[in-house]
Amino acid sequence: VLRCHDPNSTGPIEDCGAGGTTNAGGTTNAGGTTNAGGTTNTGGTTNTGGATGSGGKPNTGGATNTGGATGSGGKPNTGGTTNTGGTTGSGGSPVDSGVPGSSCQGLTDSCGSSHESCCTSLPVKGTTGTQTFYRGYDNVTYTDMSAPATVSDFQLDKFEITVGRFRNFEKAWDDGWRPSAGDGKHKHLNGGKGLTVPSATFETGWNTSWVSQMPDTASGWDTELTCDTPYYTWSPTASGQESDPLNCESWYEAYAFCIWDGGFLPSETEWDYTAAGGIKQLPYPWGTSAPASNTDLANYGCKYGNDASVRCHGADSIAPVGLIDAGKGTYGQEDLAGNLSEWTLDGFAAYATPCADCTQQTAISTRVVRGGNFHTNAASLVTSFRDKYMPQNGFYYVGARCARTP
Repeated sequence: VLRCHDPNSTGPIEDCGAGGTTNAGGTTNAGGTTNAGGTTNTGGTTNTGGATGSGGKPNTGGATNTGGATGSGGKPNTGGTTNTGGTTGSGGSPVDSGVPGSSCQGLTDSCGSSHESCCTSLPVKGTTGTQTFYRGYDNVTYTDMSAPATVSDFQLDKFEITVGRFRNFEKAWDDGWRPSAGDGKHKHLNGGKGLTVPSATFETGWNTSWVSQMPDTASGWDTELTCDTPYYTWSPTASGQESDPLNCESWYEAYAFCIWDGGFLPSETEWDYTAAGGIKQLPYPWGTSAPASNTDLANYGCKYGNDASVRCHGADSIAPVGLIDAGKGTYGQEDLAGNLSEWTLDGFAAYATPCADCTQQTAISTRVVRGGNFHTNAASLVTSFRDKYMPQNGFYYVGARCARTP
């Protein structure tokens, strides 16, 4: 696994891309080089005076799941996406694909401060009429409005993919489930063709050759998902971290998970639009106020689970999903800033233009991640911040969440 950051440092995470340096929020040229205007210091420094976390990581896995599976009839509707009830394999692991919420079947863990289903998915209202969303604009750090976009309605999961949900996917994969060619498109758009790309074509969906980028045994998964000791959240068997966000999964693995779970990876524009509160163009998911030197609004700068004198020291620096409820976005999604950065569908390049439900697929050697994480500083929490990594690698500071049809 390609390691891009010194675990003993809270400085900037180095770019792992095949070319070009990280653009901290502005648009980039087609070669992926840094936006020379208005860059910010994304290198985090050690927190020597910030408030400590809430006294250690709470155990959120023991609470009653009030929104989980309800027997063979499938899980309740947790946000407009009904689970029609997937079957299970002979060993008890889910094998159906394309069933919203399959990943929560049989789980007793719950997520967030309200102890709800970890598969909750929430509607995001798109632009209407002449409304326009400006990508890369946050009205604080970046004010470039040269990349307008329009966005149709969709759904985005409330929580990042958890360890427990991915465990169900891993069992299905071991039982032989694989995505079919073309799976994972935004099929509610353009008569089933999906998102547009700049060359006047459409997203292609899953490529079956990508299966070769993924493990094919349980032991292989255990190796894959323990990418950086001691930061990984995965464990070979269920543990007290089932409601933690899964890190160390590659872009391919995140995409395959979302397909199996009845969804798809959000485009970079969809992710950015949600975090910015749509046409509100907010600089942070929660609003306009900068984060304080604690974790009241976001988990960043190695502030969670540590005292002020200790740098990030392990997976306990990563908060269970949805724990920091005050930092949720306009549409209700949690952890859009901090905790883990998140994979999106797009290749990293200049924003695709024009953009009406678009995705950038002209440069796919690296894929876009958004949202900052527990190890970076406050500059990475602005909604315009974008970064890139090679899709075949997993990173201890990167996770994902799924999008779905409206």
